[in-house]
Amino acid sequence: MTTMKNKSIISLASCPFRQQPVLRKEAATLTKAGWRVSVIAWDRRTLYPASDTVDAVAVENILIRGSYGTGSLSMIVKTLMFWCIAVVRLIKKRNTFSILHCQDLSTLLPAYFASRLLRKVIVFDAHDPYPEMLALTQPRLMVSLAAYIEKFFCRRVDAILTVNRLMKERFEKITARPIYIVYNYPELKVFKAEAKPAESDRRPLTIGRIGTLAENLGIEETIAAFIAVAEDFDVRLLFVGRLADTLRDKVLRLIEPVRDRVQLVADIPYFQVPAFYRQVDISMALYGEQGISPYVSPMKLFESMAMAVPVIASEVGEVRSVMEKSDCGVVVGCGDASAVEHALRRLLRDPALRRRMGENGLARARAEYNWEMEGKKLIGMYEELLTRQRP
Repeated sequence: MTTMKNKSIISLASCPFRQQPVLRKEAATLTKAGWRVSVIAWDRRTLYPASDTVDAVAVENILIRGSYGTGSLSMIVKTLMFWCIAVVRLIKKRNTFSILHCQDLSTLLPAYFASRLLRKVIVFDAHDPYPEMLALTQPRLMVSLAAYIEKFFCRRVDAILTVNRLMKERFEKITARPIYIVYNYPELKVFKAEAKPAESDRRPLTIGRIGTLAENLGIEETIAAFIAVAEDFDVRLLFVGRLADTLRDKVLRLIEPVRDRVQLVADIPYFQVPAFYRQVDISMALYGEQGISPYVSPMKLFESMAMAVPVIASEVGEVRSVMEKSDCGVVVGCGDASAVEHALRRLLRDPALRRRMGENGLARARAEYNWEMEGKKLIGMYEELLTRQRP
């Protein structure tokens, strides 16, 4: 029989808990199932108090000012500081948890050290292929170091938690450790589809992309295709999400010819995301061929389906298999702006097709692609790991 003392998890994260919808969703699911969850997180912007409570989860924020995605000497020193402080706090809390969950590659080293010192079960929660992701912006030395760290520790953790079959197959090439899949599907209680007004009452039609605007995410192709169809259709373009500094000038230059028909909305709290999907008639989920693309199951695809919005998505990762199974949109080649334009024209001129694809996606989301069902796998994984507690 497991006790509350046994059913306790502490998560180590490299960014604030309040800004991590996936971690919050996981924590809420486990808490509801009777687990005690706490978090130690690095707050690089010092936005939150040192001690916080979020969704009944106790959070300790390590307040060290820093940036994201840079390999400067200053950030290396600050990362080492974060690691040291995290290990000390884990040691102090050694009697309050049975399983140590590390959220990403940047927390794996201190989490592993603490887990072995304290004889705790450790789970590596890997949402992305981190070396491939770093390869888009970081020097080769940093990428090689990340790949080495990932391989070394993945062969020593007690379990790996990842987000789809492709990521599992990737990890199986470097480790024989147990690998669990829990897809990051949307919560239907949050993403509630509502009937849209008849097309004759809804003008202009909105083409939308909700999520970070960065390199390798098809932003240029989206803008080019929009400019082409804007000559023949009453449409507007909606971008919702943080615009990467490296792309800002280019995006502003590209949208200049249609600036009065483009809306840029800065990064928003996750609970506001469904409200923006309700404005969208066609959702864009485009990717380039580099970085994480071969491994993705885009969250924005499943969110669009849950909101009954037809999707135009790039043929990356598991996209084609999901969309062919669901008949919820159109798949295009990576970087193919003309194919994106053709897909937009097809959907814009056929309201019945848009509605049918949207309804198909919603039906599949309700039947399979939802967190209410997927969260049960997360609970099952941790229940199984309880039996592996170190003596």
